[in-house]
Amino acid sequence: MKHYLIILCAFAIALLTLGSCSGEAVDVNEDYNQQTVLVFMPWTGNSSGSDGDLLSAFRNNIDSICAGIVKAKGLNYGRVLIYLNTSPTKGTLYNVNYANYKCRLDTIKTYEGTGYTTADGIATIVKDAFTTAPALNYAMIIGCHGSGWTYKSDWTNYPVSAKQGSHGLSDRHGASSAAWRSSEALDYHGKSRFYGSVKDIADYGVDIETLATGLQEALSTLSYPTTAPKLQYLLFDDCYMANVETAYTLRNVTNFLVASTSEVAAMGMPYRMMWSSMHGNTPSYSGMVSAFKSFYKKYYIPCGTLSAIDCRQVENLAAVVKRIYNGGYVLPDSVTSKVQRLDGFSTVLFYDFGSYFKHLYKLSTDGKPVAITNMDIYSELTTQLDKTVISSAATDSIFTTLNQLPLNHADYTTIAVTNFSGMTISDPSQHPVALRGKKKTSWWQATH
Repeated sequence: MKHYLIILCAFAIALLTLGSCSGEAVDVNEDYNQQTVLVFMPWTGNSSGSDGDLLSAFRNNIDSICAGIVKAKGLNYGRVLIYLNTSPTKGTLYNVNYANYKCRLDTIKTYEGTGYTTADGIATIVKDAFTTAPALNYAMIIGCHGSGWTYKSDWTNYPVSAKQGSHGLSDRHGASSAAWRSSEALDYHGKSRFYGSVKDIADYGVDIETLATGLQEALSTLSYPTTAPKLQYLLFDDCYMANVETAYTLRNVTNFLVASTSEVAAMGMPYRMMWSSMHGNTPSYSGMVSAFKSFYKKYYIPCGTLSAIDCRQVENLAAVVKRIYNGGYVLPDSVTSKVQRLDGFSTVLFYDFGSYFKHLYKLSTDGKPVAITNMDIYSELTTQLDKTVISSAATDSIFTTLNQLPLNHADYTTIAVTNFSGMTISDPSQHPVALRGKKKTSWWQATH
């Protein structure tokens, strides 16, 4: 997903403890479920459905979620609802019913048009879901093509080219249809949730700010047993969503953000393995992350990252970063290439947060360089970063299907991961999309 959640990639939802920002238990009211999870899977292809379509992957994801529910012997804590687009202009909200070791999807409501790409449309769908299944805790999973915080208006041919300067990528990957198997070892032949190009991004793309506005509208109008309603967590089953810019934008609508810093294989999250950590009175973020890594270490493409970010901590992180920038610390051009890249663009868009700050320096009064790692402010930053990224994991390498780097496999390439903090930042990026958009983000405005 992206600052513009290129909501043409949509994907599941999860539940949880909404009762309190700290996740503490809340007395169950008979009028409320303990938790409701909304799985949000909007349209991901072009108008004809021939390019970038993840529909078959979404259906496999739904099977995987149902397998997790069956393994848990039912919906013991509340409700699971699924919103799925089967065409650019037709979406359906389903209720997941469990009985006799099987799950059944029952239609709640159908939707016509492309309202799911607007704040009001997103608010309508979320309100429909949560008023159908009121709960003490709410969570959401969104699956789609993702590109972090970036704005859809800054791309001409996502993800191939920005409005300023095409990188000459080829649109190489199509959708795959493979039946979900109990092992979850789907073969998507090197494809990811960032493969291909979304030709009709202007029609089906969604900026993260639009998502945040829609969620805030929906959450603020619901009746809750507590005040200050937020999602307990928002899980992005999309590429490139674990970035500080996105976490900062969503800080008022979710307590936690679970996402990947890099590309996610087309099959998405291994829900059958992760479900036990996603449902219940309190989620286990470390459990989600651990299950994800265990699965992808053995997958056809042994690559993947997943992080859990505490969005309640990002304002504190921004305050420390602002002091660093005001202190004159900069990244010299000569060491930019040493900062850990976590994407496959020819010009890096997403850098590892911790690696970036580790390479900053400033000049002392006598003109000598002073590394930030020797200063107290760096210790303060790393302490706050640990409070912000509460759990993360990465395989020894990540992969990309963008074909901007020399291929070292049949249809994808890998990038070694030697520094990983669990979150990315685009402050130092010279990618055209970053140059056009990063100063518009609330993160940039809070730190500069």
